[in-house]
Amino acid sequence: MKSSFLRFEEASLRGAGCEERVDFPREARKTSGDVKRLTLLFLALVLGCTAPAAEKKHYVLYAMFTSDTGVVLKEGSEWVMFKGDTFPVIMFKDQQTKIVLQLAGTSFMTESSHVKVIEEKDVTPDELATYRTNVEHYLDSQAKKWKSEQAQAGQGKVEPPK
Repeated sequence: MKSSFLRFEEASLRGAGCEERVDFPREARKTSGDVKRLTLLFLALVLGCTAPAAEKKHYVLYAMFTSDTGVVLKEGSEWVMFKGDTFPVIMFKDQQTKIVLQLAGTSFMTESSHVKVIEEKDVTPDELATYRTNVEHYLDSQAKKWKSEQAQAGQGKVEPPK
């Protein structure tokens, strides 16, 4: 009687002819429908994520104040916007009776009746200059406010806000 090791060795020495064939049951050779569906779902997700997105149109609107108007910025400071000041439009609210405008990193809301909405192509360099000037004033006021808060806190070392 030969040991199982010797039988294994003899079988391996017979070569690639594979005289002793191993046959798996028919059920084990078939892939189930669930696996096929899962594979198709995975491929659809991968292809859907890598497909290039359609190019979006660039719509930019600006609003120019038609009269001097007081506004409250999102962080709470009160400003007066003068006739002719121009700001980018973020969105309309309350069935377009109010408009949300952007000033640097903040925003504010005003009545739509106080502004005239302009498309980007119709904005003049002078109108853009008013926006840049307002941004500079806003940033300067924020810097002064921050420095005064630091001085009141009695800290000798000035660190930027987090």
